[in-house]
Amino acid sequence: MKKAKKKAHIYKEQAKDRHTTHWDLDYLSRKEVEALYAKSEKKPKKREPEMEGNPGRMGWLLIIAGVGLLILSLVLIRIVV
Repeated sequence: MKKAKKKAHIYKEQAKDRHTTHWDLDYLSRKEVEALYAKSEKKPKKREPEMEGNPGRMGWLLIIAGVGLLILSLVLIRIVV
């Protein structure tokens, strides 16, 4: 015997709708998604804080400090052993 196929139903997760702090795009209509994107484009973008000094120089200082610590640890191991 074949079982009769039931019509598929799509249920909206009401608990998720009520308790989600963000909205999944699959729950919104195309117009709502477009409105959200348009709204986000109108907001001024946050400025990133400017770094003081030269980032390249900071990199070299960190490399030199690392090499110095490596040499110090090798010297201390040599003394202890």
